[in-house]
Formats: sequence, structure tokens, C-alpha cells
Amino acid sequence: RKTARLAKGSLIIDSRPIGADIWVDGRKVSGLTPHTEPVMAGSHRVTVRMGNSEQTFTVDVRDGERAAVTAQLE
Repeated sequence: RKTARLAKGSLIIDSRPIGADIWVDGRKVSGLTPHTEPVMAGSHRVTVRMGNSEQTFTVDVRDGERAAVTAQLE
């Protein structure tokens, strides 16, 4: 019996300067930028925050692919 394989990818999240906090779909990620987060394929909301500076992205991740974002927080 075959089981369906879940469609997965990765978010590569970076910032300038590095060391920012990360939220993916409203969930705080354990780790700071630069960071790679495994996710299900589909659309994801990524927020990168350092102090009072914040950027939010909507990122589409395809099956087996890596999608990258870099937040400019300077």
C-alpha cells in the first residue's frame, strides 16, 4: 500500500543585519537569521523582526524547492 507523500519545501530566511527573530505563519521560529525552515509547500507569511524594525513577506514554496527572503532591517 502506497502512502501519499506530503509536498514539502524550505524557506531560507536572512536579514541585514543578521540575528533577527523570525515568525512563519504567526509561529515564532526557534533560531535567528540566517535560518532555513522546513515547511509544507504552499503560501507562507514570514515576518522578520529586530528591535523596532520589521518586514513581512508572503512567500510561495513549491514542492522540493527552496524559497529565499532577505529582510533589510537597517
